Amino acid sequence: MNQRPGLWTLAALLGTPSLMLLDLSVLYALSSVACNNAAATAALHGLSAVCLVAGIATSIGAGRESRAARRAPQQTLTKMAPYFLPTVAAAVSSLSTLVIAMMWTAILMLHPCLQ
Repeated sequence: MNQRPGLWTLAALLGTPSLMLLDLSVLYALSSVACNNAAATAALHGLSAVCLVAGIATSIGAGRESRAARRAPQQTLTKMAPYFLPTVAAAVSSLSTLVIAMMWTAILMLHPCLQ
């Protein structure tokens, strides 16, 4: 029986929160530049779109690994042990993806020069 977490689980658990923090940092750094430059505003939207698509992909992948772990035959002392990490990874990735979507919504609604 394989006890190692899958690739999607690791990507969802570590990668999606890192993407969220990267998105937040770059959005904050480019917000003053985007006030005077339309290309920087497009870069804000592009980065948010890429981070959102990557977050959705990792959330779906972790969810699939979680369902596959639940369907696998259990040979452990506790029934929850094999699919605990994929389930937590799917939840963390979904929450991080939701935060990325909310930050992008703020960019869409508010003008960068708002003071």
